[in-house]
Amino acid sequence: MKGYYEISFTRILIRKYRNDYIKLIYPPFEAIISLEDLLKFIRENVGATDLEVEHNRIIIIGARDNPRDYVHYYFDAAFRTNLNNMITGRKTIYIDETLGVPLIGSHYFGLIDRGTNLIQVRPITGCNMKCIYCSVSEGPGKDRLVDYVVDYEYIAQEYEKITEFKGKYSIEAHIDGQGEPMMYPWIIDLINELKSVKGTEVISMQTNGYKLTDDVISELEAAGLSRINLSVDSLRDDKIKMINGIPVSSSLIKRIIEAIVSSNIRLLVAPLWIPGINDEDIVEIIEYVLSLRPKSEWPIFGIQKYIPYPRGRKLKVKVMTFHEFYSTLRRLEKKYGVKLVLRPEDFGIHRRKSLPKVFKLHEKAWIKTVLPGRLPREALGVCRGRVVEVTDFLGEVGNRVRVEIVRTKDNIYVAKAL
Repeated sequence: MKGYYEISFTRILIRKYRNDYIKLIYPPFEAIISLEDLLKFIRENVGATDLEVEHNRIIIIGARDNPRDYVHYYFDAAFRTNLNNMITGRKTIYIDETLGVPLIGSHYFGLIDRGTNLIQVRPITGCNMKCIYCSVSEGPGKDRLVDYVVDYEYIAQEYEKITEFKGKYSIEAHIDGQGEPMMYPWIIDLINELKSVKGTEVISMQTNGYKLTDDVISELEAAGLSRINLSVDSLRDDKIKMINGIPVSSSLIKRIIEAIVSSNIRLLVAPLWIPGINDEDIVEIIEYVLSLRPKSEWPIFGIQKYIPYPRGRKLKVKVMTFHEFYSTLRRLEKKYGVKLVLRPEDFGIHRRKSLPKVFKLHEKAWIKTVLPGRLPREALGVCRGRVVEVTDFLGEVGNRVRVEIVRTKDNIYVAKAL
């Protein structure tokens, strides 16, 4: 039929919503589009008279030319401007090079250089769990106001610039973040891009593992992931639900651990020790993982100490001192013959020159705000090629604000509005 075009989609799902809208779904994200606005856009460009939605297809009727490129353009724009995270329930801001937001300066997203050969890569915020100890209060709900997701090509481009500055040898890209990295839908693409950067010898990733399957692990392995740092706080069903906030069976966690061990990806199991809650679980985790005889050139355990953080969830437990924590780890080391007290050198981490700081502590500056922050009275601003997290902000995003810089460590910049 003349002027009749069917446009099918395979990587995104299209669903009707409230009669006059459609949802574009690319887990964990969705964007809601007005059918009236879409038809108006298509009509203005190729003269369409009507459109229909069925079975993951858009049907355009009465167009004088093929509208495929225009539909893809419109959908792409919707993902960049009207995105929501279906798991956290929060509005999500898509950050790419065209937005003009640098990837250095924030601890929420982008790249963090702490003066070593390890570069932290943070592609996404938001988590599928709501752990009782979370240091950044992540998980579904309104504990945070917005989420961010960064274009993987933009990350790779800026990552390469840092490796050029630091020296293109013995670089580790560590994918982590304020949330769960495996929620990032382009994680395979990101790993492929990082792996292609000269000097990248290790790519590691922090994850709770709940999105890992045999197929996903195979894809991660093929892309070049070197090590998975797996957060496992218990192997008991009741404890898992209590600590992580969601019901997950211990058998699932064990299958994930065994699948990683069976692959060429190295495993590091990283439980967080909460005194009085999972003391026995720590021992059970050690014994279970050792029974699998995992191979690794790095330590296979990274037991963490519970520390209450100002903006994190706090537990009513007696917090171990560092002396108590490390003394206990040394006793367990001796008992099980495995390394538990770790140093950066165990992972090949060494000092490397840092990116130069662009602000001095307590310096006053004018900053243009560009994005809403994750916390009340917070905005993100841009100045001197860096992102600055501005607290005590009462204006509207887009305005300039006079600030005092209160943090510069590790090229993470926090300022207080004056």
